[in-house]
Amino acid sequence: MIRVNNKELDIKCFPDRTKLIKYLTDTEEVKITWLYDDDEECMRIYFLTKHLRAQGVKTIDLFMPYIPNARMDRVKNQDEVFTLKYFAEFINDLKFDSVEVLDPHSNVSAALINNISIIEPTDIVLSLLKNVNHDGNTMLFFPDEGAMKRYSHIASKCDVPYVFGIKNRDWRTGDILGLDVLGETNVVSGKNI
Repeated sequence: MIRVNNKELDIKCFPDRTKLIKYLTDTEEVKITWLYDDDEECMRIYFLTKHLRAQGVKTIDLFMPYIPNARMDRVKNQDEVFTLKYFAEFINDLKFDSVEVLDPHSNVSAALINNISIIEPTDIVLSLLKNVNHDGNTMLFFPDEGAMKRYSHIASKCDVPYVFGIKNRDWRTGDILGLDVLGETNVVSGKNI
C-alpha cells in the first residue's frame, strides 16, 4: 500500500494491467508511506516520485517500515543476484530527502541506503509486552542470532526470558534446513511466546 501525506494513492488498471495513477498536490513537501506488498509497487513508487518532482515538490520523504530485499544482505555464490544492493540503488536514484525504516534487518541495508533514519522498535515491543504479560507467563523468541543481538536488551528491560534460533542453512539454495533453539530453553514449556 502506498500513501501520500496519509492519503491512499488512487490507482486503477488499464486493460493491459498497467497502472493509471492519479495524484495532485499543491505543497512543496510530501511524505510517501510505503507498506510493502510486492515488487510491483516499486514501479508505482518510481512513477509517483518522478511525477511529484515534475510538479515542483521540493522535499520528498519516504516512510518504508519494511525494507524489501533486506534479507539478501550478502552474496555467497557467484550466481546469486545481490538484490538488496540493487534495491538500495533504486531507492537512492529517487533521491529521497529521508528514508525512514523500522528495523533494517542488518547494518548492510543502513549502509547501502542514503539518508536513512532507523526507528528503533524497543518502545513498540515494550508497550506490547506490557499488554500481554499480565501473568508473567510471556517469553520472547528471536528468530536468529542477529535479532537476539539487536533486541535481547528488551527482555532484560522487562525481566522476560528469551530464546533464539540458530539457523542451519544451505548457503547454495538459501533453504533453512533446521533451527536449533538456544537460551533459556528450560522455561519454554507452557509459556506465551
